[in-house]
Amino acid sequence: MNFRSDSRSSVPEIDLTPLINIVFLMLIFFMLAGTLKPSDNIQSAQMDGASVVQDDMLVVSIDAQGILMIDRNAIEIPALLQRLQNHSMSGGMVGIKPDARLAAEQLMAVSELLRQSGFSQMTLIVDAP
Repeated sequence: MNFRSDSRSSVPEIDLTPLINIVFLMLIFFMLAGTLKPSDNIQSAQMDGASVVQDDMLVVSIDAQGILMIDRNAIEIPALLQRLQNHSMSGGMVGIKPDARLAAEQLMAVSELLRQSGFSQMTLIVDAP
């Protein structure tokens, strides 16, 4: 009589708990330590009831398709650059009035264009909700 069990026939159990713990710890570490994209330095101002559009302010409107307009007239980029240069020399201010559906990338491109034209401060004009 053979009362011994055959230990080779039994399947060994593999405990995956330590592996899962390490994977979750690595996931938490990379979520906390990594950034996907550097944040933009956009500061928002508190608006009061007063109008921010001044008499000497040049307002550049941008519709949802990215078309630039001044005084409800479409304007091309070279003509806009010339007008901005003239307005910058007179010491005037500039404001951007984007459409609510405009992509943020297009708004940033226009603000970069204004910055390159010599305007260090711009006013973002939005409609009150």
